[in-house]
Amino acid sequence: MATETLVDKKSEEEEVKDKENEEGSKEEVTAKLLEFLESPRTTIDVLLADKEQKVKSVRLHQAKILVLQRHRIHQPRESF
Repeated sequence: MATETLVDKKSEEEEVKDKENEEGSKEEVTAKLLEFLESPRTTIDVLLADKEQKVKSVRLHQAKILVLQRHRIHQPRESF
């Protein structure tokens, strides 16, 4: 049909974007797979380092919360 509606045009644009996103994610997965196959040890080391960093971050956050809680407990209450 020579006259496309605005909805048809939008849906075609969305299909193109979806296809581009799908191809992009396939490329990313392929690149990561090739990287792993070339040097699995490096990838594992990176993953373990990331995990360790997350654990440290969580522990630091928990320690900060604990310090704040203790500070509130030992702080004298104001009388009104």
